[in-house]
Amino acid sequence: MSQFAALHIDFAPRTLRYWLLSTPLWVTFLGVLGLVMILTALVIDLDVANQSQVLNDALLQADKLQKARRGTPARPLVIPEARALRINAAIQQLNLPWSDVFDAIEDATPKNIALVSIEPDAKKQTIKGQAEALTSDDMIEYVERLKKQSLFVNVLLLKHEVNQQDPYKPYRFDFEAQWKATPP
Repeated sequence: MSQFAALHIDFAPRTLRYWLLSTPLWVTFLGVLGLVMILTALVIDLDVANQSQVLNDALLQADKLQKARRGTPARPLVIPEARALRINAAIQQLNLPWSDVFDAIEDATPKNIALVSIEPDAKKQTIKGQAEALTSDDMIEYVERLKKQSLFVNVLLLKHEVNQQDPYKPYRFDFEAQWKATPP
């Protein structure tokens, strides 16, 4: 065994080829990977810049169109009278105080009264209903209970009859209730 350590003597010129061959493979791989990532970021940045320019151009064109439209007076919207009446009727129907009306009817209706139908009329602010009761006293009491509801200002018993086809022979009656106008 020798006491001397081996000397590493290298007289090769320090060129690019020398550095590539003497660099460990993993360092070279990381360097190439870094270059690929930089190039990818540049391509994405160019694409984003291009899209941004396209959007800016579209925004400028939309702004020009809007400014041009401001200069021209708008045509007045003309709605035929029949159509306006239909639209207003639909809006009136939608603006009915449904929950208040149904709550008032529900609060006034005892278990011994069977509601058959309810039909609102937005123009007259009334609701027409048909119900059945086993006795005439129950019928009268129900109409009185409807009158006591704070929402209704006018409750009328329109007609009544005994249903002879039913074995219990209930009183079928029609009533009308007008509700208070709600402020707009």
